[in-house]
Amino acid sequence: MQSLQDKQAVIMLTRLYEQDFDALYQIMEQSFPADEMRPYDAQKSLFKNNDFFAYGVKDADGILTAFITLWKMDGFTFGENFAVDKSRRGSGLGSEIISRAVEMSKERFILEVEPPETQIAKRRIAFYERAGFTLNDYDYTQPPLAKGQNSLKLMIMSTGGGLEKREFDDIKAQLYRKVYGVK
Repeated sequence: MQSLQDKQAVIMLTRLYEQDFDALYQIMEQSFPADEMRPYDAQKSLFKNNDFFAYGVKDADGILTAFITLWKMDGFTFGENFAVDKSRRGSGLGSEIISRAVEMSKERFILEVEPPETQIAKRRIAFYERAGFTLNDYDYTQPPLAKGQNSLKLMIMSTGGGLEKREFDDIKAQLYRKVYGVK
């Protein structure tokens, strides 16, 4: 995966590396509850995994303002974490990032969302639907990311329309094995 710049866009997704990690993790901490994040060292170690990629947007001063983390899977790309710094939310930056990430993947793009049980979850699902994602109605639980954390009841969203049950089962198996280390 390489950086992608749209000739007419003002943002550029830049590949992030381990030296960008502290800024990325700071945005994660302001954006995700504890059960939706790996501990610092575990998250940082992902940069050594050849199937894990992080991309971000930096402002004119080189400050990271948003990021998305991706996993290259067999037949799809998984968007694991995606966040915009609080000061930049509502600016359209998130829409640009998700659009570029989907375009970069060149294949089906998968992500996890909370079930539509709260207003925030419903708004997040609507955001992804506007970006071309479909909410799939299959039972899915994200395993705990660390010892002492809870598993999370989530749902899978996908580009390219809804998933057939066999596709969902394959995606779930790959996520469990490669991303969460569960057999």
